Amino acid sequence: MIYIYLLVMWALIGIIWLIPFFKILKSDRTNGIEKLVWIIAMLSVSWFAWILYVFLAPIDKRNLD
Repeated sequence: MIYIYLLVMWALIGIIWLIPFFKILKSDRTNGIEKLVWIIAMLSVSWFAWILYVFLAPIDKRNLD
């Protein structure tokens, strides 16, 4: 029984950890190589990079129409 609890707990932690990746992948704020750079940053420093993404993306001021 404890193994099921641990499995569910780790699954929830994994899903919560993956949420920022999916938010970046689905976002229209960046595209192409810039999105790839943000994903690589997420792999490197995880949630801190996602917080930076929310406040800084897109880095350059281009029209994303």
